[in-house]
Amino acid sequence: MNFLVNQCGVSRSLAYRDLRSIKYLLGCVRTLSKEWYRHMVIEMCRSAYIMAKTRKDPKGMALAADKIGKYLKLDKDEEEPLPWDQIIPPNFEPDADVTILGIDPIPDIETHRQKLRRQTLAKYDPGSFQQAREVTPEDEKAS
Repeated sequence: MNFLVNQCGVSRSLAYRDLRSIKYLLGCVRTLSKEWYRHMVIEMCRSAYIMAKTRKDPKGMALAADKIGKYLKLDKDEEEPLPWDQIIPPNFEPDADVTILGIDPIPDIETHRQKLRRQTLAKYDPGSFQQAREVTPEDEKAS
């Protein structure tokens, strides 16, 4: 993020949009090495096929084609697609009654809520909050 803002001179909001585009284009970095090895295996088998074809070696061509087919699992039948139109989602009905979940209700819940509000507000000094202000493009460049 800082690289885009400092080196390229773009605003933070544009840098975030650019970062989203970069992540979309590059895909998942965690599986990048596995995808690279898949690509390498396919390319090596393809090269082996081309070499066998130039030497007019039908046995080598068949072996290379067989390896590609097995690696891509072309020798197996495709799975039947899920019948999405036949799947019925569960029908959940919202309810404020906690006894349905096996939980005992809190007696006099409103008094309990007010007590929690007072405890939470007592932790914070109202004077410590700053008034919000509009962020300008100059503020974005400064940060």
